[in-house]
Parts: sequence; structure tokens; C-alpha cells
Amino acid sequence: MRKKKFYLQAKSPLGQKIHTTKAYWNYISERKHPEVKGGKQKAIATIERPDIFKRSLKDPEIFAYYQKIKDKYFCLIAKHENGQGFVVTAYVARKITMGELVYQRSDTS
Repeated sequence: MRKKKFYLQAKSPLGQKIHTTKAYWNYISERKHPEVKGGKQKAIATIERPDIFKRSLKDPEIFAYYQKIKDKYFCLIAKHENGQGFVVTAYVARKITMGELVYQRSDTS
């Protein structure tokens, strides 16, 4: 079996490896949320060094990672499943949504 090559791969503060393929990142950045086009490095930084991340109240395997960018947030949604994590979507958000707070960087207000 050939090992799949990931376009984006990073490790969260929980130690969870999160990844996506180039085809899926292109789908997100070109069709769903063009505001994140060219944001591969921002996505990696958001996973590795989030300002805040939360767990979904509806699905305990879904996590939202946020990193502040000016007056908005880069948000990356990932699913943690069986020791692997994968990108569900990414977008720029005006505010942080509801969920169970898992982590908040100490210098974040």
C-alpha cells in the first residue's frame, strides 16, 4: 500500500496530527471559502499554535482552532478520529463560536 502524501500536516497542542490533501485544500480555498486561499501556512500555524481551540458540543470529535488576524480569526475545523485528525474546513470568522473551551493561550484576551 502506498503512503498518502499530505499537502498540509501539523500537530495540535493535544498531540493530534491533522492533515489534508492538496485536492481537498483546493476545494476549501477555491470553492467553499476563497478568503483562505494562499493560507496554507496560516492553517498550519493555527493548528500548531492556536490562540483558542474548542470542542463541538454536538460532536466531541470536532475541534475548532482559532488564531487572531487583526479584528477577525482564522478558523480551522478538524475532526479527531482514531488517532488521526483531518481538516473539515477553514474560514475567516468575525467571532469565536460556542463550544467547550479546551485551550486558550494565556496572552489571549
